[in-house]
Amino acid sequence: MGSTNERQGFVIKKPRKVNIGGNRKFRLVVGLSTAHGVKHFYQQALILLLPHIRDSLALSDVAVGGIVAVRAIAMGVMNVPAGAITDMFRRRVALMLAVSMACLSLGYFVLGIGNQYLIILVAVTITAAGTSLWHAPAFSSLASRYPDQKAFVFALHRSGGSVGDTVAPLVLGVLLGGISFWGLAWGGLSWRAVALLHVGPSVLTAITIMVMFKSPESAPLGKITLEQYFASVRPLLVNTKVISMVLLSGLRGMAHQSLLVFLVIYMKDPLHDGGLGYSDFTVGYHVALL
Repeated sequence: MGSTNERQGFVIKKPRKVNIGGNRKFRLVVGLSTAHGVKHFYQQALILLLPHIRDSLALSDVAVGGIVAVRAIAMGVMNVPAGAITDMFRRRVALMLAVSMACLSLGYFVLGIGNQYLIILVAVTITAAGTSLWHAPAFSSLASRYPDQKAFVFALHRSGGSVGDTVAPLVLGVLLGGISFWGLAWGGLSWRAVALLHVGPSVLTAITIMVMFKSPESAPLGKITLEQYFASVRPLLVNTKVISMVLLSGLRGMAHQSLLVFLVIYMKDPLHDGGLGYSDFTVGYHVALL
């Protein structure tokens, strides 16, 4: 015979304990969030390099805007296939994350050796593809491993990116402008040397991902063509809520990028050109505050 509560038509269940920390799975959140910080470090570093690239290649302000525009277009174009590939090949998530980091290495290598505007655009396109390739497999892995704590682990993942955004301007400010402290003076490095310094850490991160990260155990969607896949997601393209979020995200990105690029150029330009004449470290410090 059941208990009193069962006879009355309901059962009181014990609340499930949420325990992310203290188990092995927590390392996945830490690992992906840390690598996400590395990705954002590279993404933010390019903004600090822009004034030096402009001066080195004698670029106009329109050409500088073209660099940022090409990066934004490449990131946007890469997002859709990255999501589709992640859905169709879920057992290759670790490889996709490693390729994302490898693209950052390759892009900064090309950037460091490039001496023509078109080469700079190619380098920026490669790095942009790498940054966009990260989010879809990372989010899908977190959602798969933590189905009941998705919002929390997504927040941790985004916090890792914020750390990268904050640290990068400070580090780039020191590397580009040098430092003078307690009688010790260092003049800094050229922007090409700084770009080439970015090759090593992302390669190491890619190797670490391949060694330590395991793709989700969930099976792929099966034998499905790209035509069938996009036919299944077509309703999203006419969903007004989805379209509204896309437009709002685009508006936010446009405002953020234009303001950030303007501020970096304005702070770095000398006083006689209408700028503030700030040092690289001062520019980096103010960008980090954002």
